[in-house]
Amino acid sequence: ELRENIRKQYNYICQVCEVTQDEMNYKLHCHHIDYNKHNVESINIIPLCLKCHIKTNYNREYWMEYFNKHVEAL
Repeated sequence: ELRENIRKQYNYICQVCEVTQDEMNYKLHCHHIDYNKHNVESINIIPLCLKCHIKTNYNREYWMEYFNKHVEAL
């Protein structure tokens, strides 16, 4: 239910490449901005397509800063 609420909150759009869930043949992943899977605050979770979610496994400091700025702008 939490994941679906996150996807809905962001209009089912990947927050990096802006592909929509309808364009994919799977549901968007829910990424924890601070990489702490125990932190389930909605402000810490953002929807990503698989390709973008894989990118976030590298250079974590960059992505944490990127997503924190992104969330602040909303």
